[in-house]
Amino acid sequence: MKAIYPLVSVLKKSVKAYLMAVLRETKARQIYVALSGGMDSVSLFSVMLSLRIELKTPISVIHVDHNLHERSQKIADFCTDLATKNNIKIISKRISKKCPKEVSVEDWAREQRYFLMKNVIETGSLLITAHHADDQQETVLARILSGAGPHGLRGMEKLRNFHGSFLSRPFLDFRKEDIKNYANVNKLNWMDDPTNDDLKLERNRIRKVIVPFLSNEFPGFSNRLLALSKIQDSVVRVIDQTTDNLLSDLKNKDQLNISLLIESPSDLRTFILKRFLYKNGLKKIRQTKLLEILRQVITAGEESNPLILVDDWEIRRFQGQVLLRKKPNIISEVFECDLSWNPKNILRLPWGELKIQTGKTAGISNTLLTNCNFTVSFRKGGERFHPHDRGHSTSVKKLFQEWKCPPWERSKIPFIYMNDKLISIGNYPVDKSLYISGPKREAFRFVWNKKL
Repeated sequence: MKAIYPLVSVLKKSVKAYLMAVLRETKARQIYVALSGGMDSVSLFSVMLSLRIELKTPISVIHVDHNLHERSQKIADFCTDLATKNNIKIISKRISKKCPKEVSVEDWAREQRYFLMKNVIETGSLLITAHHADDQQETVLARILSGAGPHGLRGMEKLRNFHGSFLSRPFLDFRKEDIKNYANVNKLNWMDDPTNDDLKLERNRIRKVIVPFLSNEFPGFSNRLLALSKIQDSVVRVIDQTTDNLLSDLKNKDQLNISLLIESPSDLRTFILKRFLYKNGLKKIRQTKLLEILRQVITAGEESNPLILVDDWEIRRFQGQVLLRKKPNIISEVFECDLSWNPKNILRLPWGELKIQTGKTAGISNTLLTNCNFTVSFRKGGERFHPHDRGHSTSVKKLFQEWKCPPWERSKIPFIYMNDKLISIGNYPVDKSLYISGPKREAFRFVWNKKL
């Protein structure tokens, strides 16, 4: 064993100390080990087996069969056997659909894998993977080649939030050779993935061609690349702290004041926007798209409402704010018909839920819930309405403008009718002729929870 590599016992002790600290910090109640069947993940599984009593946290295994080669089922069976003989619960998932031709196989497989894992692990648990320092250098190099900024150049985080749980990489400070030494000393068996030798895949070309060439031409290249990753991680922490402080003053966390962008230094604007989008669910976005969004929302006129699409997201400017919404899964046929509705039940639509809230002293009398027919429709144009807080009826179009309702949301807001009379629109005021109020009144109101 080469002296430059830690002793095998050091690897185990390091992982133990690290995971005990992580468990204290996260208070995770369950650990899931991502097991691919390769040397790295089998070594991680072996380490976890030796630590399961000391960690005092239940351990399960997750295997995802990407179905990309003929040996995938044999590898899945190997993982199942390995977990079963060690009395460890295994969750094995197979991806049945094929990768679209226009999509990178590596990116698609990664997205599918993490999508499946996030849906099977318990909230508040800890998912661990066997990524190591060699994987980190490949990631950083790939992101350099793609023109990534500081967030990309820091590479993989050793610990991060993961859809209500946590994702950790205990091996990230160890080299591939360290893990190989551990596997050999412990006489572990594993199964190699044949796609790891496919030079059509970018990651394999980086690992097998580019890294060996650069390491030969520039001694110390690998360590300098890892040092770059740590420097960028420090830079990112400063950037995120700075932007978090700026965003903490927002009244609505899902609305970004354009004035904040304009008044900030130009070099900081993309980071403010990126952090705002990240905290509201849009985790990945390219620099070119960020610059496009900035240009459109800053230069747009007051009456202009630009729309920028990013994957399944809509980014808009409206009344001096940047708004981020998931692209709604709209069924057009719903807008063309009237929906019969029993207000005692929740009306669930792809873009929101409509229900009533009883126990109110102001609203519509509870007695009308049992003797009237309720229907829900959507805007068709030309409607008039008399809200209880106005002296006369007016056009719904004008009301929407006064209520500052974004134009793109208006067609999706439910119009509530009782015996063919329009009595309410979403969360807005109810019809004046039905409105009651007083300490002894028993009334209800409508609640529209949008998912726009």
